[in-house]
Amino acid sequence: IMIKEAVDNTAKEVKKVSSLTEEQAKSIKEMVRSAENVNDLTQTMAATIEEQTAASTEVVKAVENVTQSANQIAAGTGEIAKSTEGLSREAQNLSALIIQFKLDK
Repeated sequence: IMIKEAVDNTAKEVKKVSSLTEEQAKSIKEMVRSAENVNDLTQTMAATIEEQTAASTEVVKAVENVTQSANQIAAGTGEIAKSTEGLSREAQNLSALIIQFKLDK
């Protein structure tokens, strides 16, 4: 009877260990799946960051182009102002000549 009880107890213990081992295997598989999900999310985030970096670079280039255009416009405006001043002086000179021409007649 003692041997039978020992064998039965051993069988019960083996079943418990087997059950615990199966639970641990399931837990490990779930941990692996979770790690794979984290890896996938990390790769997705890395790709998104690369896209955002590329977009930011394009925005910086666009702002640089706008700044360059604004500088060119400012330079052109300065040239127009100088030309306008020159034309104004010429108009005053022409007016003076016309007045002098009328007085000389």
